[in-house]
Amino acid sequence: MGTEVDQERPVDRSAPAVTVLMCVYNGVRYLDEALASIQAQTLADIEILLVDDGSTDDTPAALARHAAADPRIRVLTVEHQGPAGARNVGLRHARARLVALMDADDIARPDRLAIQAEFMRQNPDVVALGSSAWHIGPRGRRISVSDAGPATRAELDQARATHTAVFLITPTVMIDRQAVQAAGGFRPEMVPAEDIDMWTRLAERSTVLSLRDRLLQYRIHGRSISTSRFFEQMDRFALVQENTDRRHAGRPELEPAEFEALLRRQPAWRRADRRRVARARYHYRVAGSLVADGDAAGMAHLAVALAFAPEIIIPRLARQLRPAIGRRQA
Repeated sequence: MGTEVDQERPVDRSAPAVTVLMCVYNGVRYLDEALASIQAQTLADIEILLVDDGSTDDTPAALARHAAADPRIRVLTVEHQGPAGARNVGLRHARARLVALMDADDIARPDRLAIQAEFMRQNPDVVALGSSAWHIGPRGRRISVSDAGPATRAELDQARATHTAVFLITPTVMIDRQAVQAAGGFRPEMVPAEDIDMWTRLAERSTVLSLRDRLLQYRIHGRSISTSRFFEQMDRFALVQENTDRRHAGRPELEPAEFEALLRRQPAWRRADRRRVARARYHYRVAGSLVADGDAAGMAHLAVALAFAPEIIIPRLARQLRPAIGRRQA
């Protein structure tokens, strides 16, 4: 697991209402803006736990600077182990039972924590609560929206009945720390879909929901895991769904290597179709970040996405852009 160095000042050991857990790996570019959005939360009774996942850029100095200026901040330094391992370390050190996940490149709405903490107080059966989000580009311009996860218990029941994987927007999620730890924590072998794997496993036994309030601005850029490891992430998403089906059927789960071997044995036409859809989704994602910043190359990526899979891209484009268009007209 590596060496954990907790740069913690003496603090009152009474637990805060919420621990905000932000794991950072070479994330100095957007860190100030992301952290400022947490420091400005209307819910003040929080601790901010920053896990430096073995950064090699200026992140350590930036984290130390912020910790010196805000007594709510603790910095925990670990050897690089990826998002699953870093989050698991953070959960072991979190003081609050409610833990809000946050990424170092996103921007939280000022009332995000207050809304989620109150909802979970009123609904104690909920162990993971996400929200909808705006998509923004590298410079912070809004381009589209993202609505993920079951918004109601009826939608959750439908996902369970159809054995459907549960998607939440991870940096919007507030969790019951003890429930996540009881489920075994985040699985490092499932990176870069370790979060979807967790929400799906939790939802099989507990209540997992997502608010339709847009409580976060989710940044799309080339260095994010969801872009730089996009195709690997698509394969892991498929593995999450495969293992969901297997658990419901009472069959053993597959390890990533076993699943990859299974994919290679598929008929050539099916492998080609999977690649077609994955490429369409990749170009669509890249298009979003470029268009958000006014880069004309984004339209070229969008055209490629439409050429590969119009049956997927057109409905998604309409769904994501409708609220943004309505907002501009208003």
